Amino acid sequence: MNNREILYKEAIREAFEEELAENPRLIVIGEDIRESKSGISLLAECEKKFPGRIMNHLPLVEEMLGGIALGMNLAGFKPAVQMDYSTFITLMMSDIFEIGNWRYRMGEEAGPGITIRLSHEGYGEKGAELGASLLALLLHIPNLAIATPSIPYYAKGLLKTALRAEFPTIFFEHKRLYDIRGRVPEGEYTVPFGTSAIFKPGNDVTIVSWSYLTHQALTAARALQEEGVSAEVISLETLHPLRIEPLVASVRKTGRLLIVEEDMERGGVGGEIAAEVIQRVPSLRIERLAAHNVGLPPTKRELFFLPTVEKIAAAARDLAKSGTRRWFRLRS
Repeated sequence: MNNREILYKEAIREAFEEELAENPRLIVIGEDIRESKSGISLLAECEKKFPGRIMNHLPLVEEMLGGIALGMNLAGFKPAVQMDYSTFITLMMSDIFEIGNWRYRMGEEAGPGITIRLSHEGYGEKGAELGASLLALLLHIPNLAIATPSIPYYAKGLLKTALRAEFPTIFFEHKRLYDIRGRVPEGEYTVPFGTSAIFKPGNDVTIVSWSYLTHQALTAARALQEEGVSAEVISLETLHPLRIEPLVASVRKTGRLLIVEEDMERGGVGGEIAAEVIQRVPSLRIERLAAHNVGLPPTKRELFFLPTVEKIAAAARDLAKSGTRRWFRLRS
């Protein structure tokens, strides 16, 4: 199978084109699909190739989109819902909760097969209204799979899996990733939910993250390598189901774990990861680096509140120099 380099947003478009061609039940619904200036607008090209399958310009009623999608799925369709910013899910949470619990309430073995595609940018000076990903909220919903792909290969493969799944899925895209290039096979392939990957091997400290911050962690790890600090970088390409085994194997080797996330530290995904790992490796030293527990400002001062390459490097450097006695610390 030949590989070629394409952009993250091109990988997403290819996944939609291929699945729309294969599955006549797949329908895309959302807001501003054609006009949006973000990577989401790639579906405008699909609209030309698949007329009637892209439902553009639904009313600005995010609180109803989940219910619309559920009704479509019960009628035999495979809906994919677009939301341009993940903070809009606060308006949709009642429906998402019902979607997650639907098969338990109805006594069904699977379903409903709905994909919700979220876009996010915490480093875009969007402020508190648009700057949070709210992944921790979604992680608390039963039966909801969550994809957080960091490179084009995983973006295309996981999106194709999500669009075929007979269970509800969240496909999370960071706007800073749309123009990142990566190698993607030319032929058919999918990536299963429950995927994590080692992006850089190391021996002194393990850094784990997902989505855009995987790249920040990689940059920090390469800088640390020049100082003689060997950091292993692991990317969680899905948060649920969570493939914890590579992370556990890594921290058994390094004895130290730095968890980096873009959301607020309090109640964040990082706390769940820390709990999962420390149950398996009790003698571990863990540190968390996340956003401060406040809303982000709509200015460049947001970098004071968010993880950066420099903060990741400093936290990993300090952790690598520490002993291996059990220790858990929050770092802002």
